[in-house]
Amino acid sequence: MISDILAAANALRVSNDGALFPCSSDPELFHDVEGESSKEKRARETEAKNLCLDCPVMIACAAIGRKLYESGIWGGETDSERRAGGYKPKPRSWRTNKPAVCGTDGGYQKHLKKKTKICDECRAARNAKRREDRRRKGAKPRKPADCGTRSGAVRHDRLKEERCERCIAAMKAYEAARTIKRRELRMKAAAG
Repeated sequence: MISDILAAANALRVSNDGALFPCSSDPELFHDVEGESSKEKRARETEAKNLCLDCPVMIACAAIGRKLYESGIWGGETDSERRAGGYKPKPRSWRTNKPAVCGTDGGYQKHLKKKTKICDECRAARNAKRREDRRRKGAKPRKPADCGTRSGAVRHDRLKEERCERCIAAMKAYEAARTIKRRELRMKAAAG
């Protein structure tokens, strides 16, 4: 349908000895101008609509504006008039078309979504964002885990560091205590 309308509009342009349509000679008149007052906007729209009334392709132009979700004045119709006629504006995606850049929280999210290895820059950006969120909420900053404890050893692992002697000893003690506890639980279950 749109191709038929465009073909008819081009045929009219050629048959009018190349005469320009009103919107071709002054396109700014048919589209919103940033910073204009409502009074200026109404005057501009009225002038554009009056020019549309004399245009030979007014009906085809209105159909294109409706079908392609165009903005501005098309075939003598404004955006609000098209919406009032049941023609919704072009649906906008909630996502931006900009790709997520590594070294940002968006890059971190992209790694998770694509199930790729999270780079160090994205991990650092994510941690910085989480710290900032906690600070904004008024939470106390977390103190780093002390060396010589199980959580200190886990922290070394997370940071991809080699464990210190105190943390190695703490993990050995934890594993030994866990083994003893498991043995006691098995003995109770067997006896019980």
